[in-house]
Amino acid sequence: MKDKITYPNVFFCPMGEKNTDTIDINFENEEVNQKINFFKSHPEILQEVFGNEKNYPKDYSKISFWGTTPSMENIWKEMNENDLVFFSKNNQGFVYMAKIHKRIVNEDIKKEFWEIDDVKWHNVFFLKDVRKIQISTKEMNKFANYKEGYIYRGLSKLSRYWSVEFWESFSIYYYFNQSLFKKLEDE
Repeated sequence: MKDKITYPNVFFCPMGEKNTDTIDINFENEEVNQKINFFKSHPEILQEVFGNEKNYPKDYSKISFWGTTPSMENIWKEMNENDLVFFSKNNQGFVYMAKIHKRIVNEDIKKEFWEIDDVKWHNVFFLKDVRKIQISTKEMNKFANYKEGYIYRGLSKLSRYWSVEFWESFSIYYYFNQSLFKKLEDE
């Protein structure tokens, strides 16, 4: 009997403005210090996300994460380690691709990084293998089998039905366009 091929889930997440970008590790000094100081003063979060202290990142400024609201909780709960998430910015298409590392609920992260109009951004997911990418919305719509003018609003998950087709076409695209997928650490 042949082994069944399984594919990671695929998620899409639109992003806000630069001042709420907790994915990019190339911050201004003030933002880097905010991130470093936050994680130094919250070892319990590092423990929850990375487990044993030997697994903690050497540089806390390199920790990438994102938060969602309670209205997206059902989708957020479907995220598993090594699932793939693509982040889009208005008029720029998709700018980041990353694997899910871990998801947690945390009020302290929300208060420190996204305290906006009492919106609850406490459903947090931590990322690994973050890559800066350049994929137009039109191109991504083809991979995801969405209509040409589809607009990504809120955290969403590609249906299982389309994920096989997505992985088959995206894998070939990725292989032939690796220069468009730069690890943030390599910049």
